[in-house]
Amino acid sequence: QAEAQVAALHAEQRDGEIKLTQLIEQGAVAQAEIQKLKTTLAPMQAELDQVRANARQAAEKLKQALAEVRKESERLRAEVAGLSDRRDKDFEELGGAVADAGLQAPELAPDQESVAAAAGSQAALQQQFDDSLAASNSTPKGTMLKFAALMSVSAFALAGAGYAANQAIQALNQPPPEAVDCTRMTYDVDPEKPPVEADPGGPYKVVRGEQAMLDGSKSKGICLQYTWTFSAVPKEEADKPGHSDKGSAEDQSVFEAVDQLACPEGTTGNPGARKTGPQAPTNFLCSLKVTLTVTDGNSTDSADVLVKVQPRGPKGWKTSIKKKQKEAPIPASKLVTAMLQFGQNVCALDTTGGHALHAGKSWQGEGYGVDTIADPDGPFDRWWYIGSSSLKIERKVLFNEDLGKKSALYRHNLENAHPDIEILRQSVLAHERLHGEIIFEKMEKIQQEGNDPAKIIETLSASEEKQDTLIEWTDVAIAQIEGHLYPGRGSDEYIQVHEDLKQRLSKNRNFDRAGEVLIPDTEGVYQPYPIANFAAAGENAE
Repeated sequence: QAEAQVAALHAEQRDGEIKLTQLIEQGAVAQAEIQKLKTTLAPMQAELDQVRANARQAAEKLKQALAEVRKESERLRAEVAGLSDRRDKDFEELGGAVADAGLQAPELAPDQESVAAAAGSQAALQQQFDDSLAASNSTPKGTMLKFAALMSVSAFALAGAGYAANQAIQALNQPPPEAVDCTRMTYDVDPEKPPVEADPGGPYKVVRGEQAMLDGSKSKGICLQYTWTFSAVPKEEADKPGHSDKGSAEDQSVFEAVDQLACPEGTTGNPGARKTGPQAPTNFLCSLKVTLTVTDGNSTDSADVLVKVQPRGPKGWKTSIKKKQKEAPIPASKLVTAMLQFGQNVCALDTTGGHALHAGKSWQGEGYGVDTIADPDGPFDRWWYIGSSSLKIERKVLFNEDLGKKSALYRHNLENAHPDIEILRQSVLAHERLHGEIIFEKMEKIQQEGNDPAKIIETLSASEEKQDTLIEWTDVAIAQIEGHLYPGRGSDEYIQVHEDLKQRLSKNRNFDRAGEVLIPDTEGVYQPYPIANFAAAGENAE
């Protein structure tokens, strides 16, 4: 047997030597191929290096050529400037001679129409010269001298016409009018002055609380005085409330009361609000009619324009719903036959019951923020309004510690042939989770109906002295929705919620039956505790 093993090892050695020889041969072939590639690539690398060198040399030549071009351009600009100076001097001298000769002859005595014609000729010829001069900038070197010679005839005509027009205007004693100094206006009545015309610009749209730039700068007249005043919009242009007409009669009654702070019909803002100037930056909380009045002391005109306020959102103005519900035991909770609290569904943000919309009365600070307008002389200066909304719903499922799988009570039931303790645990968790799901469903339905509390309170505002009223009615609006989400014990909606819970849980056959578990009495002795129906077992908890 040993000899056979030795023979096998020799055979493996021979195979290894053969494979090694093959690898050495393959390596030699690969080395030869590599050397061949190096030989092929060498001239290519040299050619690439030459191309790069040529590119650098060409770039340097291009830089030098551009420098020469810039130098020549500067010289041409200097040449043009010199020709322009000579032209002006020649125009003055030649024009004086031509005009003097013309004015000495009676037939050249112009009236006002000939003056206008001469001035027009001057402008036309001046434009021709300027156009030609501009075109010359693109001609080759030396062309400007040729251009100057060709323009000589036009220069004589232009000089004569210009000088004659200037002399004639002076003879008529009609100097151009001076600019009006509005600071020295007396605003005397002058029936010959054209009437002014007010133009308030617009129409304007602005997001609630933000600034609109009222612009009357297109009004017609000289040295105008501008006054902006504010009044209610027509009934058909009044702002819409933040709620719909859906919901119960009680809902509508409450919403209508809240609407007294939601830019109701007839809203004007601060009485007597008035701004001045051609442009008036103004903050708006409600839509208003704005009147611009302009006067120059001689005539007065007014014109109206609407400033329509648009609600903020939807981002930031929709109640947030976080549907994932975490589970946790109720701290220090125990099951005793005399006091059973299986579980509870609570607000996850403060782990308390009694509300669905975090955080409860008042919701100010946690559910919304109040802000104020600083706009001196504006219609809403020092008004309060709902500046932000942070209304949210987030729920958490709590269960009795004795329903935990590691509790002594849970183990005692399993060890004593009472497996229904697991069914009780599952039914309580399902029951409490359904409480949260029903709250989510109700909120989504309310939002679809157009009565999201965040949207309702977005419209609310009040004057400086009514800040407390604003907070009070904001809480009223939220509380009305809260009553649907978390109805009071014994109310019709409360009863309906628990009927709905039983129906949903009864669809699970494990829950829709009777059972029995072991629960200790006040002495700590375990006693059988019958459960009529697991689907209704959670009714012992909130």
